[in-house]
Amino acid sequence: MALTLFDGRSSSHMADPGRPATEDVWAMPEAAADPQGPRAVRQLAGIARPAKNTAPPVPVPLRPLTLSDMLDGAFETLRIAPTLIFGIAALFVIPLQLWISYLNRDFLNQDLGQVFADAFAAGQSPQTSDLATLVSFVGSMAILPFVAAGVARVHSAWYSGTAIGFGEVAKMLLRRSWVIAIGFVLTRLMGIVVIPLVFTMLFGPVVGMESDGPIGAIKRSFTLVQRRFGLCLGFFLATALVSSVLELALGLLPTAIAATIAVDVGWLPLTVGNIIASTISVAVLASATSLLYIDTRVRTEGLDLQLQAADVFPEANAAASSDAGAAA
Repeated sequence: MALTLFDGRSSSHMADPGRPATEDVWAMPEAAADPQGPRAVRQLAGIARPAKNTAPPVPVPLRPLTLSDMLDGAFETLRIAPTLIFGIAALFVIPLQLWISYLNRDFLNQDLGQVFADAFAAGQSPQTSDLATLVSFVGSMAILPFVAAGVARVHSAWYSGTAIGFGEVAKMLLRRSWVIAIGFVLTRLMGIVVIPLVFTMLFGPVVGMESDGPIGAIKRSFTLVQRRFGLCLGFFLATALVSSVLELALGLLPTAIAATIAVDVGWLPLTVGNIIASTISVAVLASATSLLYIDTRVRTEGLDLQLQAADVFPEANAAASSDAGAAA
């Protein structure tokens, strides 16, 4: 039987992302495991097998991960390809933050230094537009599955030993945008009346790495999370805390600058600061969520072992894939 791995596709023989590719050779089953992860890493839909010596690095080896490994892997993802990952996040963060700034235009045109001083003296937060607050709350939740799906596609390419560019990710997101949009609405409704939101936290990576529609992706997320509910709940709480701390820390300097410069330009550093802080926090959270998806499949489906088996017996897997295609 063919091995269904990423994107609903059958496995194929891939090069090790952690070292230069070599010619395919048979290896003893008892041979020592590669410390960088299995040599076989799956090729995803539409991603060609890489040429030799072109395999990109991966953030963490393909093995069971701890919570700290996932967070470390998220920051390593940013280190490997900062322009690509931040670009994916900024694609959604910038329009949202500009919209919020427009809705807050009356607030931003005041003397922000005096506004913040009065709010601090009263022990309250500055009063911004109620509509802007609502857009910020809903929009921040809405963009995360889009960014998580994009980062998941990047991870899937890297673990396939293949480089991927911003254009390819953007095309995938455009093609799958209806799935994410419908799924987001359904997950929010279910989070209110049926199930905790933690069960749908892997929805974005599922859309990015597999081929399900909105209902199928939600069911898939539910199945994966319930297998590792304790870890997923801890991840949910930990990443929410990390994201909040990052946004708060990164937003302090722009807020201080906005409070000390001229009224008519104070909105500019505040808006730019919000964009930078939100882009970084969303990129970190999306990267960690993508790694949680991969880890859950490794722990509950033996993904890493399936990949190694497909690498050792590529001919048998190819034959099984052919038989499955003929049966279909």
